[in-house]
Amino acid sequence: MGASKNKGAKYKEKPYTGIKTGGSPVQTIQIGGDPDSIMQFSPSWRFLRCDLSGRWAFNEERLDKVFWNEIFPKLQDFERMTWSDILVKGQKQNHNIEPDNLNKDARIDLLNCILKQRQFALSA
Repeated sequence: MGASKNKGAKYKEKPYTGIKTGGSPVQTIQIGGDPDSIMQFSPSWRFLRCDLSGRWAFNEERLDKVFWNEIFPKLQDFERMTWSDILVKGQKQNHNIEPDNLNKDARIDLLNCILKQRQFALSA
């Protein structure tokens, strides 16, 4: 087999590689600031990329009385609280759930959401 005579495409501009250039090549630890400062802030919600289809879709068809009577008021309550109120003072009222403890369908949906977010981030 002979080598190809095509020496490759010539670009007028550098092709996008996804690699950021410039800035300091050495990452340093930021000095200053309070790592606990997030505890003074309140949560906020963003629904731009919420799941609109599927088993746990956030859409009108699935949002019934349970959502409006139980979940939505709780979200409103959280907005009035700080992260310290939620995580420290209300420690017995909330908990993390490890992905391995979710049922199979929830794990699959979570994985699909993560993959979609990564694809979105890579395409930006």
